[in-house]
Amino acid sequence: MRLAALILGWTMAAWGGICPANYGWYQSYTVAAGQITGTLTDFPAVLPISNTNWKTTGNGGKSADPGAQGYDIVVTDGANLMQFELEGHGGSSTTYDGTAGSAVIWVRIPSAAVGSIVYVCMGNSSISTYQGSTNADATHSAWASKFLAVWHLNNGSTASYADATPNGYNGTNTSTTATSSGQVDGAIALSGSSQYVSVAQSANALTPANFTLEGWVYSGGQTAYQTPFAEPRSPGAAYDFAVKLDSGSSGNKMRCYAYKGNSGTLIGPISESGTFSTSTWYHYACKWDGTNLVLYRNGANVGSTTGTGSANTDGGTYTFSIGYNNYSGTPQGFWNGRLDEVRLQNVGQSDAWIAATYNNASAPATFWTVGSLTPYSPSTKVARRLISGGGN
Repeated sequence: MRLAALILGWTMAAWGGICPANYGWYQSYTVAAGQITGTLTDFPAVLPISNTNWKTTGNGGKSADPGAQGYDIVVTDGANLMQFELEGHGGSSTTYDGTAGSAVIWVRIPSAAVGSIVYVCMGNSSISTYQGSTNADATHSAWASKFLAVWHLNNGSTASYADATPNGYNGTNTSTTATSSGQVDGAIALSGSSQYVSVAQSANALTPANFTLEGWVYSGGQTAYQTPFAEPRSPGAAYDFAVKLDSGSSGNKMRCYAYKGNSGTLIGPISESGTFSTSTWYHYACKWDGTNLVLYRNGANVGSTTGTGSANTDGGTYTFSIGYNNYSGTPQGFWNGRLDEVRLQNVGQSDAWIAATYNNASAPATFWTVGSLTPYSPSTKVARRLISGGGN
């Protein structure tokens, strides 16, 4: 374990049990019944955001980081430090609030299933540097390599357009603003008029052959064909996206469509059977797995069609669009409302994965069963469900 600590660059001493040495407290987090179907590989899950034990010791909690950044709060599997991300760690953009006892912490579970257990350790006054993964750490990232980009879109009180993966596809903001009223912590607010986020890409990097494109969407009232997010396609083609979600001709029915190969053959559009309401958060996902193009709302399949082949890979160096589309190379179709947690993967994920993603982010306190705060000493041992695996 000491070798592992050196590889990860930890400042902590060797392990003695559930937590590293010199930690005073821990709590268990167990995936609750009904939250995951089967086993999901390298599944990222957010922990419940509010926990009074995460307050600093000066505010009656158990976090003893002398810099009051929550750096001594770490996640383990009972024997090893796990790959986790504290959103916005350090500085004014951090999601950690030592007065309220809150933080946005994502943990990568190698083999996630009902009954999987992780442990949050805290109470080590010798820790003053961040112990989690960063977007520059490809080896120990909280986001497996199948995630091409993850945009949290708000860290604490500050809007963030950074890519949380090691790939570095950071967004460029055009007039969007931060709001504390997001689905997971805060979000970005868009007026429906020339406010958007664009993401530059290297050749075809954000137009994978298979994909899952997803995010949390809140409508302030849409007109026709307004776009929460879209993958790029060469301007001048019939449509300028490889895959796009938009609000349809009526402005209240999400639909998804994609292009097969570079021939411009359209797959879809597929449209949800119902309509979405204003002033309500929804999770939408569109996936192509080489055979099925499927639209999901709040974890459920709401429309699909079939085909064969790869999706369009003619993205070139054109921008990935958040809050608009880039038809004919000109930003338009601006989203009116809020957006949060936009992600792109290079695989067409399973129904079970997308349902679990929705379950986790829609209600983290229900997704997890949280154990009691327990004093920790190196002799503490637990019966635990092994969390093994680790493929990408």
